[in-house]
Amino acid sequence: MPSFEIWRKWLIADSVLILFLGAFLISMSAMPNPSGDPFTSSFWKDGVSDGARGFYAWAFGVWGATLAGWATTLLFISLYPVKKREAWTFNCLVASIALWYPIDTAISLYFGVVLNGVLNTVLLLLVMVPLLSMRKYLTK
Repeated sequence: MPSFEIWRKWLIADSVLILFLGAFLISMSAMPNPSGDPFTSSFWKDGVSDGARGFYAWAFGVWGATLAGWATTLLFISLYPVKKREAWTFNCLVASIALWYPIDTAISLYFGVVLNGVLNTVLLLLVMVPLLSMRKYLTK
């Protein structure tokens, strides 16, 4: 069974990966023609109007910034209070994930953005595996 420190480093790596994903989404907001990506095709089957392009840029910019902000929080919690094995960190992270995942995923699936539901599930697994593996160290 991997040690606490291995799981903590996994969580740190997840944080950095999610931070880069957020930065990638921010960069997608600068795409001049978003017609080919799988998110856009969920809404605009016949091409993207100029007004929709502006919305696309805004949505990807704030989505990426939100993801990068959450990843930064996860990173700092993983670097410091988790290292000290502070019990509140487990409940804090699990509560934020329990709020985010079902709401975000349900809305995505309702609107036919299946790729986001899949992405959410991958992120959920990436973060929950180390968190659940560290639970005994963080809930004493």
